[in-house]
Amino acid sequence: MELHFDPDDLSRIDVWCQGRRFGTAVPHVLRRDVRHQSPRPRDPPSRTAYLDIVERDHLGRLGHLDYRRLDGDDAEEKRP
Repeated sequence: MELHFDPDDLSRIDVWCQGRRFGTAVPHVLRRDVRHQSPRPRDPPSRTAYLDIVERDHLGRLGHLDYRRLDGDDAEEKRP
C-alpha cells in the first residue's frame, strides 16, 4: 500500500496498491467513547496523603534507625 501526497498540501492523499489507484484517503474522526469510561473516584487522595503512605512504607521497611549503631559497633561499649 502506498500513499501519494504533496508534502506542502496534505488536503489530498491518494491510496495506491500494486500499481492501482484505489481512491482518495478519508480522515478518520476520533471521538471519545463515553460508554466505556472508567468511573472516577469520589474523593481522590491528596498529595499529602500519598506522601504519608510512601513515608509509612519506607519506614516500615527500615524499621527503627539507631544512629549510634551505624558503624556496626555497640555505642554502649564505647562509652567510658
